[in-house]
Amino acid sequence: MENIGPTTPHKQITLSPFQQQVLAALSERSAKLADMYSGAIAVFQQTANPDRCALAAHDFRELMEKVPQYLDLDVPTKNRPSLNQTMIEYGKKWDGCKTKSENHSSGEWTGEIDVHLQGFLAETETLVVFYRGTHPARIQQASSIVCQLDPTRQRLPEPLQELRAQEWHKMYDYFVKVSHHGHSPPDEEFTKWMEALDQFLLAGWRPETAADQENLKRIIEEGERDAHGH
Repeated sequence: MENIGPTTPHKQITLSPFQQQVLAALSERSAKLADMYSGAIAVFQQTANPDRCALAAHDFRELMEKVPQYLDLDVPTKNRPSLNQTMIEYGKKWDGCKTKSENHSSGEWTGEIDVHLQGFLAETETLVVFYRGTHPARIQQASSIVCQLDPTRQRLPEPLQELRAQEWHKMYDYFVKVSHHGHSPPDEEFTKWMEALDQFLLAGWRPETAADQENLKRIIEEGERDAHGH
């Protein structure tokens, strides 16, 4: 059984009260998730490191990829058959079909489908079904994650679910792009994306905390508006 306690010396980094709540929620589920999160923040706080955004983004990307493993998701993210080995076997069947089928001659396919080509077409259908079942699109994974992170545990109306899934997917794409040095964001921009991920995770795992944070933010904003109004 995995140790659920954090193993990284988290006290060595500076966490906001909101980040502390996120770290606590992650620690309850997995030490690895907690370490990825705190590691990302630790690297981002290394102001002398010129590559810190890319390194932090890598940890956030890994965190988002591993989250489904610690939720009850119907998403095959592990223990799936090797796609590489499946394709090797598929290639062998393709070579055999070209050799045996009377439909294939001099690099061209002609005539009515014979038993060899028919068998290979059936194998092709099996491969397509296998791939779709074991390698779901990111947006499908995002939809599953959104459903599980819904505080009410009720399926959102489809248009809203799609919007939330797109939000998760865009966050993932952002961290992937930054981690691959496809974008070098200023600190303020990167911080906003970090906060967006925090809010997304905490809204599901600690909905009451996320709600408190939103209410506090709203109260502060209303207070500022009132102050400017007088």
